Amino acid sequence: MKSLRYIILCAAALAACQNLGAWGSTGHKIVAELALRQLGTGASARISALFPDGLAEEASWADQHRHDEEYAFTDSYHTMAMNHDYAYDPGWRMWRGGDCVTGLHFVDYNLRYRSRLDLTDSVLIFNIRMLVHIVGDMHCLAHGYIMPEENHWDCTFESETTTYHTVVDKIPSRIYKKVTAADAAASLDTYTDSQKQECCSGSFEDWAQECCLRDKVMYEVNPLYTAELAPDTIERLTPAAQEALRVSGYRLGFLLNKYFNN
Repeated sequence: MKSLRYIILCAAALAACQNLGAWGSTGHKIVAELALRQLGTGASARISALFPDGLAEEASWADQHRHDEEYAFTDSYHTMAMNHDYAYDPGWRMWRGGDCVTGLHFVDYNLRYRSRLDLTDSVLIFNIRMLVHIVGDMHCLAHGYIMPEENHWDCTFESETTTYHTVVDKIPSRIYKKVTAADAAASLDTYTDSQKQECCSGSFEDWAQECCLRDKVMYEVNPLYTAELAPDTIERLTPAAQEALRVSGYRLGFLLNKYFNN
């Protein structure tokens, strides 16, 4: 019976993952705009040439195409798992193709060795699109799952039936609904140079662990399976969401500089 329950939970988890959109368009655009503020001259020129309509306009491309046959292998790169002690646990996601960290290693290899790999501009653009989105997804509070429960349980919030995951994903669009993504990014860009350097140190696995610890606040505000979310959920999660957006933007900028600022 325990094995059957495990299989059912995993199947439900996989089905739930089919409709993700971490941070929504607003949050992903903010992350991209904040990253652009960090770019050196060389990286800025290269990104502008590859994305004449703006990098922020490409920030949700990975969500829009994750189910296309050509890009289906990227579907697992949008989330990651942790255990009940909020420790990053890659094992839960390996059975379905990996997780955010897997995706970052994939694009990191391609972008670091792009000359040796002789990547065309179209392949380069694909990898940058994935980079922008995966960095954002890794830092989204709702995309570090406590396994096997996850955070897609049905609940009520502000008199509407929804899921906790959906509520958290929409936080950026709620708190920044009256400003542009560029202005929101400017308001978040508050770290000193030394703070940015410290923020961007460590491995992708280190970043994932830090994100999992930040995600803990989700379950402090509303424990697993809370049927009616706390009315002040948005207010209590906003500081963590803003910090996640800030760190995500700095790390994305750091990576783009590493690849293209030469």
